[in-house]
Amino acid sequence: MLDKISIKKDDGTVADAELITAFEIPDFGRKYVIYTFNEPDPNGLARLSVSQLIEANGAYQLKSIETEDEWTRIKEVMREIIKGGN
Repeated sequence: MLDKISIKKDDGTVADAELITAFEIPDFGRKYVIYTFNEPDPNGLARLSVSQLIEANGAYQLKSIETEDEWTRIKEVMREIIKGGN
């Protein structure tokens, strides 16, 4: 069963999402989360979101992915996860 996380959006509202997985990319020294609000994409599949996970004062914040290099590495990790790799 997936864990639920609450995400405070920019407009101040809070939405519950399902946490798919969390992982770290040591090359960037950053942690990331993959989550979904179970909204369908154009193909009818659940749309996934990926954000950088930042811990501050005992709470967590999500930050957008900043660079194309970072996205490229995240996609590689996602492919490894799908294939069942570590």
